[in-house]
Amino acid sequence: SLPNDNRVTTDSALNTNSEISYIKYKIKTYLELAKLFNNEKQNKNSYLSWCRLFFVYGENEDSRKLTAYCHNQFKNQQEVILNNGYLQRDFIDIKTAAEQIVNNLILNYNHTNLTQKSQVYNLCSGKAITIKNWVYNIAKLYNTNDFNAENLIKINTDKNRNVNSFEPQIIVGKPSF
Repeated sequence: SLPNDNRVTTDSALNTNSEISYIKYKIKTYLELAKLFNNEKQNKNSYLSWCRLFFVYGENEDSRKLTAYCHNQFKNQQEVILNNGYLQRDFIDIKTAAEQIVNNLILNYNHTNLTQKSQVYNLCSGKAITIKNWVYNIAKLYNTNDFNAENLIKINTDKNRNVNSFEPQIIVGKPSF
């Protein structure tokens, strides 16, 4: 569940009734793992670090994801069709996220006397940006004297388009690192 300000903290309530099935699956997986790792009899020296990744982008990203799609389209001087450009999201580069995961491992290794066997960490920037502005920032990377990639951005204004009504306006995290 998102709090009123939509800033997800590591203490934010988990909503197992989410309309998005992969979110349900992730929450159920976390709850089962937390139960397993918090069992003192079975796991005296084991700890669970659950890293909640927000909107990751970067090298070798799946071409169907927003950032990779935009780079590919602009590189090939093709239109970028944008739905829900008003939504605000918290994007984090995969290299930064990887660095934070390593920091998390070091932190837990150095604090083996943690009182809780399960720790939750947010890997995010802590800043929300509209999808529209995100795409325009990517387009600027491709602008040259002869070519303006920003002209390739087409914002879908079709009133009949399939928009997920359950998508929150803002999803932004409170960073753990």
